[in-house]
Amino acid sequence: MYVLKPTERTMVATLLAKGVSQREIARLTGVDRTTIRGIARKLAGPEPNSPPPRPPGFRPTLPSGNCQICFNSL
Repeated sequence: MYVLKPTERTMVATLLAKGVSQREIARLTGVDRTTIRGIARKLAGPEPNSPPPRPPGFRPTLPSGNCQICFNSL
């Protein structure tokens, strides 16, 4: 797995900011287009109409015994 160097990532971000197409950036830098697409998404931030993430749900713990007293208290 190849990890982009910070200078390569900065170069891609700069070219994206200048409006250069992702295909042209891939040709100029040798970086894969899917990697460029991922960098572009991170720079764009979250989608404007996306809902906020939901908090984890509350899950009550059940008694561990099988006795009637435990089930009657629920």
